[in-house]
Order: sequence, then C-alpha cells, then structure tokens
Amino acid sequence: MAPEVLRAKPYTYSVDYWSLGCILFEFLAGFQPFSGSDADETWTNLKNWTMVLKRPEYDRSEDLIFNLTDIAWDAITRFLLCYRVRHVIDPNNQQTYFPRQCTILNYDTNQKSWFLQ
Repeated sequence: MAPEVLRAKPYTYSVDYWSLGCILFEFLAGFQPFSGSDADETWTNLKNWTMVLKRPEYDRSEDLIFNLTDIAWDAITRFLLCYRVRHVIDPNNQQTYFPRQCTILNYDTNQKSWFLQ
C-alpha cells in the first residue's frame, strides 16, 4: 500500500504505480521490498520506505545472476517515487510519463535515505 494511503492523505490512481513497483521488485528480487517480521514492522517499513528500500546485491559468483540490472532498478524506483512526482500528465496528449528530472532515486549514505536526482 502506498505511503499516502497509509497516512490517510489524498491520493490518485498513481498509487497503482507504487503497487506495480513493489510487485516488480518482488518478481525480480524474489522477496518483498518492505516486509518485516510482523505486521507492525512492515507498517513501519512502508511509512519509512525512503530509509528502508535497498537494492539487493549478491557477491557470490553463483548468485550474481540475481543482481538487479540498472534498468530494472531504475524502473522499480521510478514507480516508487514520492507521490508528488510519481507521474505527470502531459496536457497535450494525456499520456502519463515519468519526468526526466525525477528519473533516479539515489541513496545518501550520510543521511541513510533516498533522494531524487
């Protein structure tokens, strides 16, 4: 469930993009991006997703094929963007697209959270 839904804030159909990002992550990584040991921990992880989301990385040679490609990670993070920038409607043709200025989420090791580049 998208953070804005959890926080009981107004939302649009863009929450479906959030769900798609979570499903894509689980499909490619083999586990849920925000799961916890119990419902309370999962709830907390979802609310603090910018600090919890991690790109899975495998070091063992037999597991390297399970690392997400840059393209896959970029697609996942685009779907999980903050609701304010998750999608934009082009008024000329009414198609949804992801704005160039918001295409990548990067991890700030000092702040231990995600930010838009």
